Amino acid sequence: MSPKSSKNKTNITPSRDWDSTNNTFKNANNMGYSFSRGTSAKVCYRNTVMVLLLHTPILVNWVANYAGKCNGKCAKGKGNSKCFLCGLQTLIRSYWFGKRDGLRDSHLEYIWENMLKKDWIINGKQVDDNEEQDASEFLHRFLDVLEEQSQRLNWPMLDAFNIEISRYQVCTNPECKIVAPWKQDKARVLTCSFQDNSSNLGVQDLIRNYLADTGYEQKCQSCQNNADVRSTIEPPEVLVLQAGRAGLKPTARGDVVPHKFCNEVNFDEESVFDLGGEEGTRYELCGAGFHWGRTIQQGHYTVAAKGPSGRWAEINDNKLSKDTSFEELQDSKHRQNVTLLVYRKTGPVEKGATNGSPGSSIHGDQPMVLHSNVEICGQEWEFSQQLASASVPVLPGSTDGHGKNAK
Repeated sequence: MSPKSSKNKTNITPSRDWDSTNNTFKNANNMGYSFSRGTSAKVCYRNTVMVLLLHTPILVNWVANYAGKCNGKCAKGKGNSKCFLCGLQTLIRSYWFGKRDGLRDSHLEYIWENMLKKDWIINGKQVDDNEEQDASEFLHRFLDVLEEQSQRLNWPMLDAFNIEISRYQVCTNPECKIVAPWKQDKARVLTCSFQDNSSNLGVQDLIRNYLADTGYEQKCQSCQNNADVRSTIEPPEVLVLQAGRAGLKPTARGDVVPHKFCNEVNFDEESVFDLGGEEGTRYELCGAGFHWGRTIQQGHYTVAAKGPSGRWAEINDNKLSKDTSFEELQDSKHRQNVTLLVYRKTGPVEKGATNGSPGSSIHGDQPMVLHSNVEICGQEWEFSQQLASASVPVLPGSTDGHGKNAK
């Protein structure tokens, strides 16, 4: 699912820190709070995602900038006529500064019943509290509603969750050696696959798997031989990663059944990620969602999140553990079940300082400059010229950019 295009005001990027012009968290609760299960224990996916969002400073600051500025279109946020932004701001204030559990839960239930769940259709059916849903699907739903409400009120869009992806083709024919821009994509969540049976992967390994996804079947623009697809990512303000644990497992009867990959994923509190460019980008973990169960279709979601004070808490619906250390989240069980990771960019971008191997760089319609001496498809290549923009094909003999002879 990709973000929709918008014709409203210019997108803005609020402060990525907890304290901003319109927000201060000096008197906030240490960790925020948990949410009740409501009428069903199966809304754990909703509670998990809402905690992750409420622990993402840039979203909280953006809401503070615009809540209450609806020009009377939601009766100034009173009663049952609140718009989504005013309702969300009320929830944020009660979550971080309130003292009454029931009031906080009622604020969540208001935006859930009137905006988030209302008209949410999956597989032709209205979403019901008594049915389990995928946490990443609910995250998409939240961002869809946020965007729709912003368009309706003609507010600047929050583009912090939008991930700009550039894909390019790498010819596998050693006689051709063409590397050509292919297309631009957008996403909100990077769903990263486990491409081997390794049980000890880092987050950078998952990102590398995504960037080197071989699921596309492409032909070289020049020689029509097979071409691999490689991707680069413009570093977003909020980077959401999903460990693609859903799969199928063959049985002795010859059919397949749902299977959950339980590969361990190592995640750090602070990281410098290589997103395919020449420079590494520094990120800080806001929170992690965990899925406990034998298959991804059934089970239970919990969440661990970091508060403004830097302390961590683990939250299981209405149960809150305020004394959780980040080291406790590093045990084997948590690494085997981590499903969602939400990072905020802290910057600055650091050239050469990454947790992974260097990649290549395409940023929108700007020319792409590959690192010199890059290994692609098992061979070392030297690139010294820029590639043409995505709208211009790269052909043999062109001076717009193709590799020199392989070493």
